[in-house]
Amino acid sequence: MKSRRPTVNPLESAIRSDTISHMSNIAIRLGRPVRWDPSHERIADDAEASRMLDRPMRLTWTM
Repeated sequence: MKSRRPTVNPLESAIRSDTISHMSNIAIRLGRPVRWDPSHERIADDAEASRMLDRPMRLTWTM
């Protein structure tokens, strides 16, 4: 980052890899497949799984 040159691996690749881990974790916890909609970056047609994407922030932190 100090050199302003592109990084070895683009940030988008890291985000995609992280998403796979999160979707796998949610599917394991629910005991069923989860369908990811990459164009909208959300879980498709599954309110229960969608709720597992976020969790409440701790009280000491606000945005």
